[in-house]
Amino acid sequence: MPKLDLSNYEGGREPALVKHSLLETYLPDLVYRVGRTWDSFAYVDGFAGPWKTQDPTHADSSFAIAVDALRQAQVGLRNVHGREIHVTCILVEQNNVAFAELERFASRETTANFEVHAIHGEFINTIPAIDQIAKGGSRDPFKFVLLDPTGWAQVPMEKLKSFLNERSSEVLVTLMIRDINRFLGEEDRAESYRQLFGRPGVLERLRNTSEDRAEQAVLEYSQSLKELCNFKHVSAAVVLEPNKESIRYFLVYGTKHHRGIEVFKAAEMKAAMIQDDVRHEAHIQKTRQPDLAFDSDPPKSRKALALQSRYAEIARKKVVALLAANTNPAGVEYKDLFCEAMFFPLVTPSDLVGWLEALEPGVEIQLAGLRTRRKPKPSEDFRAVVINPKVLAQA
Repeated sequence: MPKLDLSNYEGGREPALVKHSLLETYLPDLVYRVGRTWDSFAYVDGFAGPWKTQDPTHADSSFAIAVDALRQAQVGLRNVHGREIHVTCILVEQNNVAFAELERFASRETTANFEVHAIHGEFINTIPAIDQIAKGGSRDPFKFVLLDPTGWAQVPMEKLKSFLNERSSEVLVTLMIRDINRFLGEEDRAESYRQLFGRPGVLERLRNTSEDRAEQAVLEYSQSLKELCNFKHVSAAVVLEPNKESIRYFLVYGTKHHRGIEVFKAAEMKAAMIQDDVRHEAHIQKTRQPDLAFDSDPPKSRKALALQSRYAEIARKKVVALLAANTNPAGVEYKDLFCEAMFFPLVTPSDLVGWLEALEPGVEIQLAGLRTRRKPKPSEDFRAVVINPKVLAQA
């Protein structure tokens, strides 16, 4: 196993590398996907920083990783597909010192067909300026928004609705679950919780739940993205503490199209492997124990294994319930099963295929009405047809 370079991520920043690897994987695929239809792409980082970056060029920041990935994708579209897409990166920062660095970065990175803008101010208050820049020159861009706030009061759902409700937009939000759970019982924070979720009754449900509160908070926030921001599909990734068996935060993703879930899930799976490497390397550095040459893969943490098992079982039951509730003789579209299952972190497309295979012959996978042994894909007309409902009752 090649040694992971954590030199720019030491001192508690290790989880940022996991997030950066997800962005680095996801954004190029997103640009290739939308670049066949849209002529303009806008990337918005609402809380850009930089914060605690070690590289003098800020290469270890979310915004620099994104700019590099988007620039390479822009060139790839041009060279391979003959498509020209205008890219606009809009980086927002409120802190005066950080903004000065951000402004220098933006000036250095801007070119004719690849604009990088730095905006000074609080994200919520700069939304009109963001829209004006993104839609400059009568452009109608596809918009990807990264929201990585230090708390939850900075992203009130009521203010996000109109900004994210457009047809061509996606969002990735950091939810600091540990902090959200810590202050649930404090009445002076109640209004900030209500603004975060934007729906009545959520705070009360979280206070009274007998389930895992972190999990419930992610479910509630995902429902808010669906109901209020019109995202048809939502998925999530979990980022763990580097030296503890606990969750640092969740990354919640919203999209209007099932293809977005496919691309995000592929990026999340890669980020999960990076996370194993990060934790393994952090453990070696903490304990000063040398890595063993015969180790091919780093061990998963107990927390990751427990979460993977729990989420897989919840997702499997949801898939079975969706099959049982279906009344269409043509069956359930595979993309619907896929998006339902892939909401949960650490659940993979192979897990879904395995669950459906375990239901055979009571459930058949069909392509255009014919039974097939081909591996199902959400992008094709695969359907799961229930032949024997008793199989579901026993699943």
